[in-house]
Amino acid sequence: MVKTFYNKTTGDPAVFDDNANLSDWSNFQETQPDTTALKALTIRAKRDKLLAESDSKVWPDHVLDQWRTYRSALRDIPKQSGFPNNVTWPVAPS
Repeated sequence: MVKTFYNKTTGDPAVFDDNANLSDWSNFQETQPDTTALKALTIRAKRDKLLAESDSKVWPDHVLDQWRTYRSALRDIPKQSGFPNNVTWPVAPS
């Protein structure tokens, strides 16, 4: 007999044999993860990537206002009222 388990990070299903020792697979759980939480993790990961990419546009002693505004808007994404189901992404300065 087999059982479906779900990856805690991605939500992807995986089939395990009843004889499988799930303690070896600590990133899986029996119940499907909360899709809202997974969506929030995905959005935060994208936000963190955009912040990291914008690091090269700011200097310790000088940050242009447009980049300060953009980076602040990125950091505030989880505070948006529709988060994580309805997110408005800021546009990077050109």
